[in-house]
Amino acid sequence: MCAVLSIQAKKEPVKIFPRSYGYYTKGNNGAQTITYDKGYGRFGWNNKGFKTDLSAYTHMVLEIEPTDSRVELHIIYDNDGEEEDVKLGQINMGKDQIKVEFDGMRKIKAIYLTKSKPGTVKVLDFHLTDGQD
Repeated sequence: MCAVLSIQAKKEPVKIFPRSYGYYTKGNNGAQTITYDKGYGRFGWNNKGFKTDLSAYTHMVLEIEPTDSRVELHIIYDNDGEEEDVKLGQINMGKDQIKVEFDGMRKIKAIYLTKSKPGTVKVLDFHLTDGQD
């Protein structure tokens, strides 16, 4: 007799629509697009009051339609009231996805995307995972 173990990956969408963190941007929830009015505007999710526990997650996966410039994925950790903004990775011009590691055991204030020049980004998939996928 053979036993088969199936491990289900934990997966949770990053809720960046509607925007709760950022500036120089606007989002379209229906189309899942972000319009950047200026380069390096920010668009993302704010973990107000640190209410959301992300300790079960270790990675983020972002998939977008290829763009004409670099898209960066950032996280802001809270170190006892002092912010630490960390660029986790980037999707270069013409590319479409990235998987990055982050420290879900730390307090997380925000997760956001930025684009190196004005324009639009269409988000196809953006989720947290425990790395089992």
